[in-house]
Amino acid sequence: MYKFKLTGNMECFCGSGKEFKFCCQDLLTISSLKNLSTEIEKGDYKQAFLFCKAEIVRYMINVKRHTEGLLVRNPLYGNKLLDIDIKALSELLEKMIVIISKANLQIPFIDMLNRLEELLDNGKWHTRILYYKVMWEYLYNNNLVNAKKYLTNISFSEINDLDFLQLYLDIMGDELPFSNKVEIIDRLIKMETKISGKIKYLGAKSIEFLLIGDTAEAKNIIKQAIEIANNNSDKVKESYDFYQYGNVYILGGKLLEDTHLKQRSGTYFESMLSDNSLTVSGKAMVYSHLGDVYFSLNDFEKAFEFYNQSLKLEDLHLTRILIADIYFHKSDFNNSIKILKGIEYDTLTFENKIDFLIIYAKNLLSTVQNRTEVIWILEELKKLTLQSKYFSDIVNELIISIQELLVEKNNKKQRKSLIRKILSKLNEYLILQPNLMGFGVNINSLINDLVKEDNPNKRTKSKGI
Repeated sequence: MYKFKLTGNMECFCGSGKEFKFCCQDLLTISSLKNLSTEIEKGDYKQAFLFCKAEIVRYMINVKRHTEGLLVRNPLYGNKLLDIDIKALSELLEKMIVIISKANLQIPFIDMLNRLEELLDNGKWHTRILYYKVMWEYLYNNNLVNAKKYLTNISFSEINDLDFLQLYLDIMGDELPFSNKVEIIDRLIKMETKISGKIKYLGAKSIEFLLIGDTAEAKNIIKQAIEIANNNSDKVKESYDFYQYGNVYILGGKLLEDTHLKQRSGTYFESMLSDNSLTVSGKAMVYSHLGDVYFSLNDFEKAFEFYNQSLKLEDLHLTRILIADIYFHKSDFNNSIKILKGIEYDTLTFENKIDFLIIYAKNLLSTVQNRTEVIWILEELKKLTLQSKYFSDIVNELIISIQELLVEKNNKKQRKSLIRKILSKLNEYLILQPNLMGFGVNINSLINDLVKEDNPNKRTKSKGI
């Protein structure tokens, strides 16, 4: 029987494009998965990268020797073996991505993936390689445009991998109609095996209904998530679980106006602080979520304390914006405006711009109005392109109200009534807004930075916020 052999003059199976004898041939004699893990633990990422390449070659030789032929002779067993191969190779590719990132190696990773893709003529294998191309561009190169290019010729209905389907939703979500987004989330719920993952996706689904203005259905869905969480509290083991349970309970507490759920959320987030493996960014995120919890409970002193703890670890615009809102609620408009003026508006994300403008508007409307600044807020609000009904209704109503306010100059009673109406609407918006970041979009990349992991395959089974 023919037994495949990778000879020295053949192109190396690591994807480098070099001949095997000039690349990984000698490394195979000293490399092993154990040695790879040792080098990662030591922080010798250059050596770890070489061992990682060699282990990819080892797996690909096995694929050529066993899996490729079996896919032809016995497709059923061949596909089962291919699933095992893909899982093993995926772990190596994810380790390689982490190694490249940590060592800041200038590696043409996409070229490597292209060559690996050519080694096996199989749709399932090609789809998995595509996943890593998209992940590389989106999460590590921060290039949304290139990530979208890779997804233009694939439909979400063709994706049967949970990680890839989640990544597809993260990247293409803004361009998908509501029905498609819900269909994807429903598929994710069915595919997810972990309880914390299921309630995460139910939370995301609840928010999708909230964003189209169907608050009743949003409440029904979050009730389902809370029931599942209540019945499976014994399954909360890792930081990822605590994070998802905390997110579901705070969203439920806000939507259902339930103080107990908000308090329970705080308990889960506080439990995460005892995890010594949390990164600095991870701890900052947890403190920020705790600030959100106590803000929703109207305990502004505690909220202020947690937001400041978060800021000490990581200076994020959203945290500063929320601190400004605490000052607003304490009627300290001067400090609130001072914080907002210290933020460079043009550097804000689209979502943070909405928060910024609304809190700024609240402050101006609660004090002696500076007409120039009110007009600036009005013009910036008009520039926003909003796709969800939830955001567009609030922003459009705010635009109309501010325009009426600018026109109404003389009738003080009418002006006061109009201002009270606007402020009431804006406060209603901010009850829910800070929590939206905890679900759906970019949840994997948020969780990825939450806990230090040597094995990147544990990201989302992570990693969100």
